[in-house]
Amino acid sequence: MNIEVQIARSRPEDGGAAYRQVYHVPVPDGAGWTAMDLLDYIQRRLDGSLGYFRHSACGRGLCRRCAARINGNVGYLCAHIVEDERPLVLEPISESRRIRDLVCR
Repeated sequence: MNIEVQIARSRPEDGGAAYRQVYHVPVPDGAGWTAMDLLDYIQRRLDGSLGYFRHSACGRGLCRRCAARINGNVGYLCAHIVEDERPLVLEPISESRRIRDLVCR
């Protein structure tokens, strides 16, 4: 399965306007990947400049640092399971508190 991931990108400290970047991620059928797994793949293999919060000790929505808008709904990137090939739109939880890409204060 190939997932289209649309990520809201911005670096407010640079004064640049926000934009949406599209990535295509191959996901093995039945892999049970989360939105965080997709971001890890993108950051490691497609675009090392992607900013998002990853906490290696969590992965279960406990620390709440990876909260984001996932297809318009607030959720945790580490707990959102990708179930089908529909495009996944990822945005920061707050534009006014954005530090970079999906990272907020």
